[in-house]
Amino acid sequence: MKVVIVGAGLCGLATAIALRKHVQIENEELEIKIYEKAQLDPSTEAKSEEEAAEKGRKLGAAVNLQQNGLFVLRDLDIALYEKVISRGYPCKHMTWKTSGDITLGRNYLDVLPISRPVLIECLQECLPENSVTYRTVSEVIVSEHSRPKVKFEDGTSDEEADLVVGADGIRSPVRHGLFDHPDKYHPVYT
Repeated sequence: MKVVIVGAGLCGLATAIALRKHVQIENEELEIKIYEKAQLDPSTEAKSEEEAAEKGRKLGAAVNLQQNGLFVLRDLDIALYEKVISRGYPCKHMTWKTSGDITLGRNYLDVLPISRPVLIECLQECLPENSVTYRTVSEVIVSEHSRPKVKFEDGTSDEEADLVVGADGIRSPVRHGLFDHPDKYHPVYT
């Protein structure tokens, strides 16, 4: 069975780990390919302040993982859980303030703030080396009578799969391929 995951962010990488752990097909190998358009690999060091700023904009800032999120990571892979715990910053409580020192709120839950690029790096480390291919998916073609087909912006050969997973964000070519009326199913910020 061949699976193509479009998007190598938190959801795409976690999906790949979960599929590798839970999907076993008798007499058939599971092949998972992950495609990501961002050319900034989170595991590479930035060469300048400008490159670091661009990398931060593309990969995101930080996330606060609460216990339920940490339980999911532990269930996916204990080594992943341990990496995330070791690279995050455990907090017993947090106070949210404005730049003018006005308190917006307090959180008394155990949370683990962690850089999104570091979390992505932890997820990538739990997958086989070179699991992510940096190539822009331009279109996904879905037909009733054939397997889904993934087309690439650079014109390289199309990729057919048994399953295509869209973890490719708000401008998702996967969503456009699945729905005949992309305007009707266009995401709206709420």
